[in-house]
Amino acid sequence: MVYLAMGDSGNTWNGVCRLPYLRTVVEGPNMGTWFGGGYWRDRKTLLLNQWEPAEGAVPFKMAPLKAEFGGEDLSVLYPKWERDGWRRRGDNYGTHEIKNLAKYTVECRGDDGWGNQPSRQYPALTARDIGYLAHGYTFRCPEQIGRAHV
Repeated sequence: MVYLAMGDSGNTWNGVCRLPYLRTVVEGPNMGTWFGGGYWRDRKTLLLNQWEPAEGAVPFKMAPLKAEFGGEDLSVLYPKWERDGWRRRGDNYGTHEIKNLAKYTVECRGDDGWGNQPSRQYPALTARDIGYLAHGYTFRCPEQIGRAHV
């Protein structure tokens, strides 16, 4: 598991541990809550989101993550979704409009979204970006009332 963590004093760091154990095997500092973490491109390659290990050694390859979606969370989320079988439903990522600068809020309209149908036995899943709202990046499943926060 790769993660970005924050301690009770506000210090942040990145770590890698082997589940089900939570003992950190690789660790590296982070500057605040931007970037950090990463995702597994495949079983032997961990892509790191703008951080470098400072301590530890592992039996797999680590490489920098390409920040093609502005860095931060979406450069981890979107490639991970693609790895897991999600596909863009169109080229339109929507229009983004800042609604509140004091409490950073951005509304997104018109995102074509992502879709995934793991099996013909199940309905297709969809998710559309509706903005950076109260709890961060927010996606809506159009056929459902609920929201998913990242």
